[in-house]
Amino acid sequence: MGAGFTARAVPILRTSYQRPEDYEPVERLVEAYACPLGDTFTVVLVAGCEPPETWECRRHGLAAVRTGLPPAAISETRSAGLPRAPQGLASKTHLEYVRERRTEGELRELLRERLALLAAGRCW
Repeated sequence: MGAGFTARAVPILRTSYQRPEDYEPVERLVEAYACPLGDTFTVVLVAGCEPPETWECRRHGLAAVRTGLPPAAISETRSAGLPRAPQGLASKTHLEYVRERRTEGELRELLRERLALLAAGRCW
């Protein structure tokens, strides 16, 4: 590692410091939805609310219709060997977005400028 650089581990805390006796859990309602392309999923809502008739499918972005089936029926449908819909296209990388905004010549010139600053000891 370079001079003056120390590696530090940053802990990721997954512990809640809220005590169970300090709050009352809210009742939940689980609703099942079916996408026109065959994807089925459940949504957890607050009990007592009016569930919407449609919910956007995260996989396809289409309006999925509330089925009224219990969540157990949905999980059985998933494991019934039905083919799953293909995943959507992967999101673009940072480099792809940069290449959309700049030409190769502009990128080379920018790289030369930044390398010159780095060689001179000035960070950008």
